[in-house]
Amino acid sequence: MKKTIWLAICLLMTGIAFAQTQQGYVKTKGRMVNGQLMPGKGIQNAVVVVHGRSTVLSQTNGNFSFSMPAQTFKLDSVSKKGFQLVDADALTKPYKYSTNPLYLVMDTPEQQQADLLAKERKLRRELQHRLQEREDEVEDLNVSLEEKNRLLEEINKERDDNEKIIKDLSKYYATLDYDQLDDFQRTVTDLLENGRLEEADSLLRSRGDMQSRIREINKEQETEAKEEAELNQRQKDLTASKEGTQKKIELVAADCYNFYQRFLQVHQNDSAAHYLELRAQVDTTNLKWQSEAGQFIREYLADYPKAMSYFQRALRQSVERDGVESEWAAQAYHDMGSVYDIQGDYPQALEYYNKALDIRKKVLGEEHLDIAQSYNNIGVIYSKQGKYSISLEYFNKALAIREKVSGTEDPKVAAYCHNIGNVSSRLGDYPKALEYLNRALTIREKLLGLEHPDIAMSYNSIGGVYSHQGNDSKALEYLNKALTINEKIYGSKHPIVAASYNNVGYIYSRQGECPKALEYYNKALAIREKLFGPEHPDVAMSYNNIGIIYHKQDDFTKALEYYQQAQTIWEKVYGKEHPSVARSYYNIGTLYDKQGDYSKALEYYEKALTIYEKVYGKEHPDVASSYSSIGGMYYDQGNYSKALEYLSKALTIYEKVFGLEHPTTKSISDTILSAKNKQALKKSE
Repeated sequence: MKKTIWLAICLLMTGIAFAQTQQGYVKTKGRMVNGQLMPGKGIQNAVVVVHGRSTVLSQTNGNFSFSMPAQTFKLDSVSKKGFQLVDADALTKPYKYSTNPLYLVMDTPEQQQADLLAKERKLRRELQHRLQEREDEVEDLNVSLEEKNRLLEEINKERDDNEKIIKDLSKYYATLDYDQLDDFQRTVTDLLENGRLEEADSLLRSRGDMQSRIREINKEQETEAKEEAELNQRQKDLTASKEGTQKKIELVAADCYNFYQRFLQVHQNDSAAHYLELRAQVDTTNLKWQSEAGQFIREYLADYPKAMSYFQRALRQSVERDGVESEWAAQAYHDMGSVYDIQGDYPQALEYYNKALDIRKKVLGEEHLDIAQSYNNIGVIYSKQGKYSISLEYFNKALAIREKVSGTEDPKVAAYCHNIGNVSSRLGDYPKALEYLNRALTIREKLLGLEHPDIAMSYNSIGGVYSHQGNDSKALEYLNKALTINEKIYGSKHPIVAASYNNVGYIYSRQGECPKALEYYNKALAIREKLFGPEHPDVAMSYNNIGIIYHKQDDFTKALEYYQQAQTIWEKVYGKEHPSVARSYYNIGTLYDKQGDYSKALEYYEKALTIYEKVYGKEHPDVASSYSSIGGMYYDQGNYSKALEYLSKALTIYEKVFGLEHPTTKSISDTILSAKNKQALKKSE
């Protein structure tokens, strides 16, 4: 009887242990104004849906609560008319019961966008001012001209990373809720946000050496593991110790992230990466920290094997924790695909992007923003492979989801419209291309104002469409608009400005204004050589374009010299089997073709064709272009049977990629018809 009563008491106690109430708070962001905290305000009548449990309504002050039948929970949705969640991850991550309230931060879309743009402007001013100060200091140094140029080159290289830094940091600061930071982190973060880096650095270092703190944590973890195995009776004390260690991990991680921001703002990417890696080391089970370390190393250090190792670790941990089909597993596959994409391994990139997409569909459903992003990235790969029709299908899927979830006036909607416009231009559907590119431009102008890098990007693509249509005056108008914005934002020594000079030069080249084209191509080359040195792919591109101008002017010696300079750089950077190297071979082939040296021309055309087929497969426009040029060469020689053989191969690809109505397809068809007529006439004679 006593045993029965004791069992009943145990069951009752177990029930009570789980009958807990989780407190929560729906609010706007806390902000720092002139060094003082301006707390966020509670949001009344927000609807919070807890997965599989209950739906609650926030009170006047934003408070809400719900009963916890288990120790973990997830949120299905948080909604309030006119508001949206600031942290989109709030609906994807699992939560543990805590005596601390659950903070759900919301704001109006307009306020979020205004915050983001304000942070962008502030950071852009600060970073540009800091670089200018450093440049002025270098100019005043009493050192050799060579040393001064080396220092200035380092500064100019840093300008290239500014926009990525601005986007990363402005997004972080624009979504940060200062209410959830302790006094120390609040002070450090406010100093960093306002560019007071040395003060932040000093405050961070006041807590001691990071390596020592991490070693201390690791030592404590080892001790805890032994005690847990050997002394079960100390479980209560051990649990308290582990909670303390977790707090230290969180503090160290926060400080590592602040150090990362501190070094990022001065373009010390190695140091910034070091602190992200330290954060990832302090808790290798934290999937977000592994992913962010890998992403930074991929983007800023281009150390692809190391980046891949972090993504693979994230994948292993996610599979161990949540199984093979989880959101973090999908993110890991997505990140791994991006590494293959950057390295030009498009089949592998496609494989991993599709793995991510398949998991996301199962976990998130068909209409989630991550699904849209997967569709977009897959579309980009198909576009790079020259499979433009398939690419367009995926971009349209991405756009449909984004519009349904986020509305029609959203930055990603603009980006997806931009992609559709570019691919439509590739397919020769210029009215559709202009429709979508102008739609992207309209959204961006409304959200970003008239002087933003994305606006310049839109102008650049619209100019490209007009160029394809042969409307060079319109093309020049838009490309000059892009150039004006880029010069205003980046100054006169930036790679993006060099790209704008290059695009304007291309139009002058098309118009036959070779001196003008040469002027702009040389401007682009001067910037690129100063920023990147003499052995960079963009420098090679400038050499290639200058070679084209000398080619047009029938200065074959100079043209060959520049083509070969481009080829040498591309081979050194990419190896001998890369599309850019093939481009050099192709251009050299056209040079010999124009001179009537057909054996040399054929040699170089076939070198280009071999590389294109190996990299792209048999159905890419660049493969077709090689077939077309070889066929045209045989046509000029009067060898119409050979001409028809190669032109027909080109036509088959163009029809499949572009369709029957594309200007290139029609041009090849006309040449084939002419070759057939000349062949028949030759036989009749």
